[in-house]
Amino acid sequence: MTKTEMIRDVCRNNIGITNNTIKELVRSKYSTTVESNLIIAAVGSEKERQVLAHTSGH
Repeated sequence: MTKTEMIRDVCRNNIGITNNTIKELVRSKYSTTVESNLIIAAVGSEKERQVLAHTSGH
């Protein structure tokens, strides 16, 4: 499993989580580290994800 797949897996049910939370979840679940630039490439910026998480019907 690639790091991108790991990031997407931990975000699957809650896209609105912060980058730090994603890093912690990947570290605890997969025993590896990911950087913010990879998170942004995989699931978008934290700001964009917050908007999507709080927008109904999209």
